[in-house]
Amino acid sequence: MVRYLEKDEFDKVIELVKIGANATEDFAKFYLENRAIHNIVFVDEEDGELVAILQAVPKKFNFSGKEIDVAYIYAIATLEEHRKQGHMDHLFSFALEELYKKNFAFAFLFTEGYEHFERFGFSPYRDILCGKYTPQETNDTLFLRPAKPMDEDELASYSRACLDKNKRVYAIRDSDYFFDMIKLVRFQGGEIEKLVDTAGNMMAFGCCMLEDGKVTVSEITSKYGYEKQLFNLICQKYGVDELEILADEKSKLYNMPWIDKSTFTKKACSMFRPINMFELAKITRLPLNAKFVANIVDKTIKENNMTVEFCADEDGFGKITVLDSKVDKDLDVSEIGSHAIDMQSEIGITLDNGDLIWLQEIIG
Repeated sequence: MVRYLEKDEFDKVIELVKIGANATEDFAKFYLENRAIHNIVFVDEEDGELVAILQAVPKKFNFSGKEIDVAYIYAIATLEEHRKQGHMDHLFSFALEELYKKNFAFAFLFTEGYEHFERFGFSPYRDILCGKYTPQETNDTLFLRPAKPMDEDELASYSRACLDKNKRVYAIRDSDYFFDMIKLVRFQGGEIEKLVDTAGNMMAFGCCMLEDGKVTVSEITSKYGYEKQLFNLICQKYGVDELEILADEKSKLYNMPWIDKSTFTKKACSMFRPINMFELAKITRLPLNAKFVANIVDKTIKENNMTVEFCADEDGFGKITVLDSKVDKDLDVSEIGSHAIDMQSEIGITLDNGDLIWLQEIIG
């Protein structure tokens, strides 16, 4: 039986979180006590035993100033002796329909392979790469300071300013996010390192994790282009002559001329899955005279199976109206999806044969 996990049942899923997060028992307990209390947790129960888990972490995305609710799928797991029995199929079917009812626009996850999640409607979006960085000469007088829990507002404000400057689409990282992140990273023996000038003004920050003598830096954020200085000082502080840095294939960091791209290899892939079409429409910019009728087919979320008119509202954003199924359709589509996160202002249409067409191209 698939159901929601109650808050007083966290002690029953420690083993599942260990598997899903590939973590120690101590980390699983810490995560459940400090982070999972904010999550929507689904479990599959068999003969009184919780045998599978799927967590949806509520997040907000900014799309050119418009915010929508999205779900990050995390720590998915099935107990080894219960695998290949359909538990994950049941979990995803239940979870996606419940997330639809809660008005989440889309879900995303990170994985090492595509094949496990494509059958649930997830599509590959972008590769996450891991590369090497060796110190390079710089002349700036800057310093590292480990972030403290009281720094969450500063980190959130700085993060928002950087993202607003460099991206039109991004996951919002607020004060609560950084408050929890500082505690989580420190629990694992790492730090969020701030790069500051002599007056204490923050110039950049990155999340540093130390494991087996290697330092990995992620969530790298800099409004002023001080990534190189940040990396150099991290090398000095941690006593290493090389860093592992995480970046996606289209990020500003990965495309900087001083980064040696030959050192990068694929570490994971992000995948997206549309959930609530009405919420997705709100972030879609369309010509004011746009009008398009489509028959949507979704194998998992029953509510998405409908014929709709897609047009622009008075502000130029997308608006969906459900129509009688007998209305003539311009096209049958398998998804109106979030494949166009990268495009920022468009929603794509995936045909049943797998071809992706942009809505603007169809309607001119």
